[in-house]
Amino acid sequence: MRKATLFLATVLSIALLAPVAGAQQKPSRAKQSSPTSKTTAYKWVDENGVTHYGDSVPPEYSQREQSMLNSRGVVTDKRLAEMTPAEAAALSAKQKEESRRKQHDVFLVSTYPSVKEIENVRDARLDQINGQVVAAEAYISSLTTRVDGLKQRSLNFAPYNTKAQKKQ
Repeated sequence: MRKATLFLATVLSIALLAPVAGAQQKPSRAKQSSPTSKTTAYKWVDENGVTHYGDSVPPEYSQREQSMLNSRGVVTDKRLAEMTPAEAAALSAKQKEESRRKQHDVFLVSTYPSVKEIENVRDARLDQINGQVVAAEAYISSLTTRVDGLKQRSLNFAPYNTKAQKKQ
């Protein structure tokens, strides 16, 4: 048993160290093979809506939205255009709403196995609410009937009946 444990520990340590050693060697190979692998390109749009690419963004477009591209043309970073406080607040509110919706969607997908199940739960809850509404309406109706009966009984007493000799 000890030999098996020692063997497993050796295999695991080799497996864990191999990617680390490989990762340490990769940058040196990348530097040797391609000196332009770290080149960053920029993408921006001018006032006419024309998209431009270049090694740097001209000063007149530095306040606009820009994207940084790696050597393969994949967007690695994005810088938003400068905004007024009102625009920044609107963007923040929009991002919060999107985040809330995504969280809600993830919750629904993780809780229910299918759309049909979500619809079934929704329908069951609507039926419960409708049942509560019907019960409340019936209760209001019984209270209204009781109030009408009490009003009729009150006519038998003096302040509400002007005829002589009525009970106080």
